[in-house]
Amino acid sequence: MRIVAGSLKGRRFSPPANLPVRPTKDFSKEAIFSMLDNLYDFTACTALDLFSGTGNIAYEFASRGCKHVTAVDINAKCVTFIRTTCKQFGIENMDILKADIKRFIPRTSSTFDIIYADPPFEGDDVEKTLDSLLESKILNEDGILLFEHTKRKDFSKKERFWERRKYGEVHISIFSA
Repeated sequence: MRIVAGSLKGRRFSPPANLPVRPTKDFSKEAIFSMLDNLYDFTACTALDLFSGTGNIAYEFASRGCKHVTAVDINAKCVTFIRTTCKQFGIENMDILKADIKRFIPRTSSTFDIIYADPPFEGDDVEKTLDSLLESKILNEDGILLFEHTKRKDFSKKERFWERRKYGEVHISIFSA
């Protein structure tokens, strides 16, 4: 895996095979961040990467100069891997938290300009997670929520839905603040 742009462009990282993750592919990341580049000055933004896994998305935010990045995952091995990789890459503007998203969202006092959520595709909690994010006050005014999901899900009727993008098998529903 590699970081596709910014100060860490081209840096590679290899997560252990036993991590329970489904990393976002490079072509998807490039398209997502190209869209975000047109909407935001990353140096003035705070970003939240929920279900961070390998830290793949969080590293992109940090590499592109985000003011501050928060990566959250419940899996201790994922959190350890992200911390180790941040040290190797010299990333200092990132908080890495081991937390259950169901508890993190209602309890955090932080707010963010960009939220990227990539929940596990299987299970019934996907829509509950999205609803929790949309009902929370953690997205700043003029912020954006990107919610990754399968093609079987349709969130276009949700309040604040903006658009849906497709990158291979990955679909991202985008919501405004």
